[in-house]
Amino acid sequence: MMYVFLGKNVAQNRELAQMLTQFQLEFELLTYDDIDETILNFCMAHTNDCFDLLTDRLQDYRSRSDISYSELCQLILSDVEKHIKFPLVIKDDVVYAGLTNAEARSLLLPKKVRFMLSRQYLSKSYHVMMARKKVS
Repeated sequence: MMYVFLGKNVAQNRELAQMLTQFQLEFELLTYDDIDETILNFCMAHTNDCFDLLTDRLQDYRSRSDISYSELCQLILSDVEKHIKFPLVIKDDVVYAGLTNAEARSLLLPKKVRFMLSRQYLSKSYHVMMARKKVS
């Protein structure tokens, strides 16, 4: 099961949801309001660098030692939408933050689906190339 937390970008949210639905992936759509301390702690624990989840506004805290982890979490939770990169996706205990739709396609789709899509693309490209040769 994949959990997708959406931000305020309606167009990006719609495209991501359509792509996941189109490929019949099992996912649950949630909003940034659904992120609580438990989810935030899970996300922070399942990333190589917890600052990868955070927007540029909070990158200054990376080098500061005067703030504790719990204070940082409270700061993030005070305005989740401004402090976390969305969409935020949790899949197989891996957390992806701030995915573009192209990144989502390459990271979230199963390998078989990606292979099928690339094969279709190459087939179409081949037919276009052959049609151009006939015209020349």
